[in-house]
Order: sequence, then C-alpha cells, then structure tokens
Amino acid sequence: MNVEAHPNIQAVAFTMDIMYSLEKNLRGDALEKKDLVIGDDSLAELITNFVVDVSTRIDEISKRA
Repeated sequence: MNVEAHPNIQAVAFTMDIMYSLEKNLRGDALEKKDLVIGDDSLAELITNFVVDVSTRIDEISKRA
C-alpha cells in the first residue's frame, strides 16, 4: 500500500487506525481472546480488502473532480 498504489490516502495508517480501534472496542469473550482476534488472518484479510476498496474508491472520486 504505497503512494503509487493509493496516492490519496495513507492506507497503512488507515489500516493501523482500524486495527487499534478494533482492539480498543473489543468486549466480552473477544476481549479475553484479544490476541487471537487481532492475530486472525481472515480478519486481517477482511480489513486489508476494506482499506484497498476504500482507497481505490477515493482515488476514483479524486480523478473525477
């Protein structure tokens, strides 16, 4: 997720903000198993795909303006 791939958003920082917020807002059983939740590969892939989709959409919007 470099500048060339996503010039209109800091995708790595956005991803880290999402991960931090997720960790901060866990509760119940998920909080007790925080390391498993945060380290889950499927969850990481979902978040990464979300960030890529948002970044791509922002780039598309920026090109139209």
